[in-house]
Amino acid sequence: MKKGRVVGIDDGFFRRGRDKNAPLIGVIMKGPVVDEIRITTIEVDGSDIYEGFDRILSRFKGIAILYGTIFGGSMVVSLPYFYERYNTPVMAVLDQPPRIERVEKAIKRYNPSFIENLRISFERIGKIYASWYGISKTDVEKVLEMYTISSKIPEPVRIAHLIGRGFRWWI
Repeated sequence: MKKGRVVGIDDGFFRRGRDKNAPLIGVIMKGPVVDEIRITTIEVDGSDIYEGFDRILSRFKGIAILYGTIFGGSMVVSLPYFYERYNTPVMAVLDQPPRIERVEKAIKRYNPSFIENLRISFERIGKIYASWYGISKTDVEKVLEMYTISSKIPEPVRIAHLIGRGFRWWI
């Protein structure tokens, strides 16, 4: 697998009940180099996650790595829909097993229209849990190997996560 562009996407810090919007961060890397950082907002417990992705993925060609499949509190991403909408192979990663029962309860309470997207399975690959669509397991393993540098989370997603955590000191 050649070193192509990869975008890591995560949402940032927000306070449910106080903040109307949450940051959505995309970190684009080519090999070990950060090529671009894109930041937009999504509505907390809203329905605009794909509009947020539209802004992050504008003119992007490569592979997308999401930090989980839940953004803005309760918007659950459908990986097949993501792939079809953006024609972009997508993988979601977690550093621990998904807590489906807890998540399902929150989704039903805050955003029940997304409950169907919750039916996703994560597979343990090395030290993380991953789910993917539009990309082979072999290529998922290669991407993880290529972009996992200083933690068990791939670098583009790790950096997006760090930026997102930084927003708590700003708001």
